[in-house]
Amino acid sequence: MYPNVMVVTTRGTRFDNRVRKLIDEMLEEVDLAFLLVDPDEPGINFGRLILAEYQLPQIHLDPAKCMCYRNHKWKCGVEHANKDYLKKTIDDAIEAELIKS
Repeated sequence: MYPNVMVVTTRGTRFDNRVRKLIDEMLEEVDLAFLLVDPDEPGINFGRLILAEYQLPQIHLDPAKCMCYRNHKWKCGVEHANKDYLKKTIDDAIEAELIKS
C-alpha cells in the first residue's frame, strides 16, 4: 500500500529496550511517524506506554472493523481490517498531519 513507509512491528505488547531501539531507529529515518496499535484493550494500553515516551500522532481504528472470527473465538487486530478501510484511515491521518505542519 505504501512503498516508502517504515513499519515497526513489536510482536506483542512488551515495551522493552528492543522496541525502543526500533522506534528510535525509525524516527531517525522518517519525517513523519504515527502510532497504530490494535484497537483492543491490550493494544490501547500498549499504545499508552509508547505515547508516554514518544510524541506521535495516533491513528485510531474502529474495533468493529478489525474483528475476525477464527478457531471458535473473536480476534481484534490491525491485520484483520479491510485493506481499503486501512488505506483510507491512514491517508486521512497523513493528510490531517500535513495540514497541521
